[in-house]
Amino acid sequence: MLQQVNVTSTVDYEVGNVSKCLKAGFVRIAIVGMSEDKLKKISSAVTNSLGGEKASSVSYHLPDDFIALLGSLPADSEESEPKARTRGGRVIRSKRVRPLPEEARAKEEEALVLMADIMKARERPEPER
Repeated sequence: MLQQVNVTSTVDYEVGNVSKCLKAGFVRIAIVGMSEDKLKKISSAVTNSLGGEKASSVSYHLPDDFIALLGSLPADSEESEPKARTRGGRVIRSKRVRPLPEEARAKEEEALVLMADIMKARERPEPER
């Protein structure tokens, strides 16, 4: 999931960002904004510009709602088997090492608190557009 925090950018700018993300292959996009009014304007513009099918892969959230969403998402189900790929004629193998559940939860909680603090620090009244 791609997440973007909207603080002072224009609605047109956000529609352009969503379009770029969809072209890049993201199937799930979350826009986080500081006001419901601005999120509704962005939602309407995305639907009008890109169509309902593409707009259905975009979700709109206030900071606290987004943090709650992150906490409710299932854990990454990616297997930790070694993966091989070729770069510049060389085979590169990588293996994902999963942390213990307690460590993973602690890091996740720390990241959520940090993200909430950053988003709240950026809260400013939105200029009228």
